Amino acid sequence: MWPSSVKGSPVGSLEPTEAFERVKRAGRTEHRSARGWAFCPAPLPPVVDRLRLLDQLREKHDEALIAVSTLNGAAKSCAFKDLLVAPLLSRDAVTSSRIENTIATPREIALVAAGQDPEREEPTEVNNYRTALQHGLDSNLPVCMRLVKEMHAILMTGVRGGDKTPGEVRTVQNWIGPDESDFSTARFVPPRPGAPLHDTLKNLEQFWNGDAALYSTGAKRLPSLIEIAVAHYQFECIHPFSDGNGRLGRAVAALSLVRSGLIETPLIYVSGYFDEHRQAYYDLLLRLSETGDWATWCSFFLDAIAEQARDALVRVDRISAERERVRRSLQEQGAQGRVFSLLDHIIQRQYIDVKEAAQRMDVTKPTARADIQKLEIAGFLDEISGHTYAQLWGATPIFEIIDPSPQG
Repeated sequence: MWPSSVKGSPVGSLEPTEAFERVKRAGRTEHRSARGWAFCPAPLPPVVDRLRLLDQLREKHDEALIAVSTLNGAAKSCAFKDLLVAPLLSRDAVTSSRIENTIATPREIALVAAGQDPEREEPTEVNNYRTALQHGLDSNLPVCMRLVKEMHAILMTGVRGGDKTPGEVRTVQNWIGPDESDFSTARFVPPRPGAPLHDTLKNLEQFWNGDAALYSTGAKRLPSLIEIAVAHYQFECIHPFSDGNGRLGRAVAALSLVRSGLIETPLIYVSGYFDEHRQAYYDLLLRLSETGDWATWCSFFLDAIAEQARDALVRVDRISAERERVRRSLQEQGAQGRVFSLLDHIIQRQYIDVKEAAQRMDVTKPTARADIQKLEIAGFLDEISGHTYAQLWGATPIFEIIDPSPQG
């Protein structure tokens, strides 16, 4: 299929490239050169009939805006809205990684975040994603390659692919396909390294930030949600790093929603929808490269925004209800005010140990243990480490709310 499927594409061009395949000979892994074709996407903004595209997307765009606005309004009216960010960010880390078949539970991620050594690598990978996205949200930088490289370095530290230049744009040809050692099986080949790759990234960075130079010919900007959809395609098409591009691209999309001003509190993450419609997600990215069908891709992306905004609203309500339920239980137990503050802290962290609780509340460890017990009695905390010493408690109801499995 490759490269005939994208030959003559209206949104990019083919360029000759060279890749290095891995082959095993006499029990040793060797590399050999293979020649082929790479797809270089056309610069943004896309060359489209703007009015026609907007007309095609009007209904979906309005639906997505209403869903985002409803969630934004609910978050604004919530006195403890900042508590809601971390649980939903953790959910996105799990779902985005699931798309790459990296499976870990919220409970496993909590253990890794608390510094416990996991029995397998997947929870560390998912925790890295959460940390990378949080870094992006906390940064004062605009959405730019400097920030994206910082996020990539965090994403790839200490995990599979960590040897593939974390935080650095690739200097070798990569490809997408069923066999990473056989270039001939490629389903898609992104721009070759060097000038073609760096030129596309420079253009994408300008597009992320609405650089006026891109619109000097009189072209008009698209609505923000559609621009985020366009930029997500472009990032995945460029595939700028040797590994981790899918997860990083979805993290940047989530970050872009906040930076666009569409939502003040980072509560919307498209990964859940992409995970549920995984094959369509991959197929539509490729279809756009083949046909230039921006409308179908943007429609799919807008569906993702609308669905995930509605999903986030449900989970926000569930977290709020759980917080209120536990607060009532603490009142019935005669708990002091510090325990209520500890509850809010744990909603954000999803785990706690005696040492941290004691420091947080400025009490002795026995007192902290007694306060943790009140949260256990309330059905909010369970011991999750399995240890007799250095125990760790997890917020089981929060784990259940953010779990992307069908019962979550």
